[in-house]
Amino acid sequence: SLSNSVATNLFGGGANRIPYQTAANATDFLPTGTAGQVLISNGSGSAPSWGTSASAHSISVSANATIAATIAAVPLTDVVGGIYVFFNGSNDVVTLTAGVISNYLSWPGYATGGSIIIQKNQTITVVTDTVGTNYSVIDVSSQQSAVPVSFSANATVSSVLSSAGVLERAGLIVAVKNTGASPRSLSATSYTNGASYGPAVTSTVASVAQNAIITLLVDSIGTYTVLNYDGNRIYNVTALADFDTVPIAGDLVIGSLMCIQNDHTAPITISATAFGNYTSYPSQSTLTQFVMGVGTTLTLALVSELAASWSIVSYSASSITAVTTAAASGTITSVLTTATIVQQVGMLVTIRNTAGSSITLSGTLTNFQPWAP
Repeated sequence: SLSNSVATNLFGGGANRIPYQTAANATDFLPTGTAGQVLISNGSGSAPSWGTSASAHSISVSANATIAATIAAVPLTDVVGGIYVFFNGSNDVVTLTAGVISNYLSWPGYATGGSIIIQKNQTITVVTDTVGTNYSVIDVSSQQSAVPVSFSANATVSSVLSSAGVLERAGLIVAVKNTGASPRSLSATSYTNGASYGPAVTSTVASVAQNAIITLLVDSIGTYTVLNYDGNRIYNVTALADFDTVPIAGDLVIGSLMCIQNDHTAPITISATAFGNYTSYPSQSTLTQFVMGVGTTLTLALVSELAASWSIVSYSASSITAVTTAAASGTITSVLTTATIVQQVGMLVTIRNTAGSSITLSGTLTNFQPWAP
């Protein structure tokens, strides 16, 4: 109605409805909203609407979906500036997708350019940049800083962590145990300090012994710093007979040390596919066999577990002197062999002539001149 050319009421509408202009000289009314809603501008060309205020809302998630659908399913209205706290109470990793996660580079391991990844019992909070499509991560709840995991077959570090439901992220410390029946390979894009744990660890592969544990710091996804490795072990063997290293080499890891002590009453032979530096021990070793004297100790380092190849680290004799007799001419080596004396570098040998007449003993003598003729 009009009074003095001033409108005192508007035609149409209803109780508690708000008028707005739909065009020049054209008016319409908003429907009534629900309690707690606020009036939201939807920009030029769109009518305003009632919606949820831009406050924080906690949402429990248990299945993969889009962020927009997850918000709508509560139900809540997705609004610019709205803050949504997603909590994963399930036993599985939940991925929520969107058109854009604008600051995903700030949250490596937790977000990609189009998704957020929520671990079991983890919370990730986002804010809406563009309704239905664009979001930013504003907080991620802390997770365990150190976790134990295990593997039993050749694998990558990332796959082992994923199988265990562990989110791989910078700063995480993981202790990885090999529960397989023999050494297993644990691969990575890079072990930044692998050389410090060689030869068991290279720049890209760690050979982890059975029941051994390698502890890693995640530098970035696929790149790790080795903090500790307990697989470079020393194995002590007391031998009472000839000993073959080939059957056990496959159960060890490269770099393992084996100390063999001959407790037999006679020399014994240690066999291998190869002793890499056998020429340094010409009196005791060939490529495949090393003869140990009574009471001596041989220390070997494993070079290849598959090929059962070793490097001789040291050989310590219990005695550096030997006494024997010769009753006929021959070589010095044959006299010592007959007496079951294993020649050792630095050994002093005394040979007494029991023939009753002169005999000749031959061999390469490096300083024979002072003793001529």
